[in-house]
Amino acid sequence: MRIPLLILTGFLGAGKTTLLNDLIRQLPSSELNIVVIENEFASNFGLVEHELDGGLQPAVQARVEEIYEFGFGCVCCSSSWELVRVLGKIAAGQQDKDESEDGIDENGANGTRERGKKVDWVVLETTGLADPGPIVELVTGRPDIAEHFEVARVVTVVDTPLFLGRLAGGGEDVVVSRRQSGSEDEDKPDDRSYKNEAREQVVHADLVILNKMDLVGTVAEADDVERAVAELNPRAERVRARFSEVDVAVLLGASTLGRVGDGGGCAVSKRAHDPDIDHIALFHKGPVTLEGVTELVRGLHRDYPGRILRVKGVLTVPRDGGGGGWDTVVVQGVGARELDVKRSAKEAGEAAESRVTLIGRRMGVLQKSVGEKLQGLGVAMPRYEL
Repeated sequence: MRIPLLILTGFLGAGKTTLLNDLIRQLPSSELNIVVIENEFASNFGLVEHELDGGLQPAVQARVEEIYEFGFGCVCCSSSWELVRVLGKIAAGQQDKDESEDGIDENGANGTRERGKKVDWVVLETTGLADPGPIVELVTGRPDIAEHFEVARVVTVVDTPLFLGRLAGGGEDVVVSRRQSGSEDEDKPDDRSYKNEAREQVVHADLVILNKMDLVGTVAEADDVERAVAELNPRAERVRARFSEVDVAVLLGASTLGRVGDGGGCAVSKRAHDPDIDHIALFHKGPVTLEGVTELVRGLHRDYPGRILRVKGVLTVPRDGGGGGWDTVVVQGVGARELDVKRSAKEAGEAAESRVTLIGRRMGVLQKSVGEKLQGLGVAMPRYEL
């Protein structure tokens, strides 16, 4: 029997990881065991381990068989080989378990040996810039993968207040003009159009979560967004949510579509990702101040409006109260919204390091400005390339 795969996608900051955490916390009551695959720009900088906080609870941890992480590239294109490798490893592990249950060990002799639990679902969380269409094609089109896995769900999380702007921001029928956008490279053509990831993520979904309803101004505005989603993908189920809270029975229930991920017959987009979108990863081997990092982000939004799409960071900061010691602060931001901050006491022996990832448009141009602003923090955080 093939293992069902849930592809969890959505644009930068829509609430994918929050949804995954909520799903993980519901696992004990569902009695399901899952494997999580995290494709995250920030995975190589230690952010993912702080975001998947549900896995720290013993009852929950027992239901998460494994967590795989890889970054620096989208699983739909440049990191697709990573997905093939991980799925192959999961399939081999399940095959070994089946053999041990039949009384055959890895050498073909009778007997049993300790194996992991049976995996009921694999949940793949993509980057915010991933197109699920090529992922579905990869899983269904490779016999060595399709033999062991089926795409059972494509769940897209939508940032409801920002979605219509995302649709208008580029893509299938929108020409991206580099000269109008202020690019310094005049030799690149202005008449190319690039993939609109927010659109593709909805087109290939069988379940769309209209998230952040608490931030929507009026019911009419929410209705406009749902109408736009329905026009893009009339067959997908739609659920309105706040704080990415969705019942696990809805997420892991049977799809309402005959074939998941085919976009209602819509062809997979062959357009490239917009190369102007990249990221800066900052690392400091020591503590910083939350106020300084907050001012850095505010200053970038002030000086370069619309350029910063997503901010993620794990900081070591002085403990509140002035009694000495350090706290860990996880900061997240979407667009120009104020940073969301989650503080916890730093574990004994945990490294006093600080990491920030900034995702946006033409981030290389911002490098000098970021360096200058960082001087106000009293630290030097080098830039890491994609």
